[in-house]
Amino acid sequence: ISETAIINIAHSYPNILRLDLLECSFITDTAIKKIVKSCPRLEHLNLGVCGLISEDSICIIARSCRKLRYLDLMQCFISDRAIKEIAKSCHKLEHLDIYGCDGVTDSGIRDIVRSCPKLKYLDLSNC
Repeated sequence: ISETAIINIAHSYPNILRLDLLECSFITDTAIKKIVKSCPRLEHLNLGVCGLISEDSICIIARSCRKLRYLDLMQCFISDRAIKEIAKSCHKLEHLDIYGCDGVTDSGIRDIVRSCPKLKYLDLSNC
């Protein structure tokens, strides 16, 4: 499936609550911006191993999708800047996977723990 097809799906189904893009290595920042603009009600988003997505897109996701309960960023290239934005904006978060995100430090994790009281699952493996 192409990036264009995923964007078209997001435009056609703005009430999508769950989107799994695990290992969609072709997904870019442009697509992410269009998806979150079209689907602000997202509660579950899996972007694990999506290597073309920048930290700026993760910050946009956090600010745009405040109903997120599940966020998988496994092996994405992020640092504390994105983590702090998630902590600031995603207070309903229950599941956060940042496996292999080695730009994340203790400071970012402290922000998540303090700001996301509903958090039940936190994967910090290989950080």
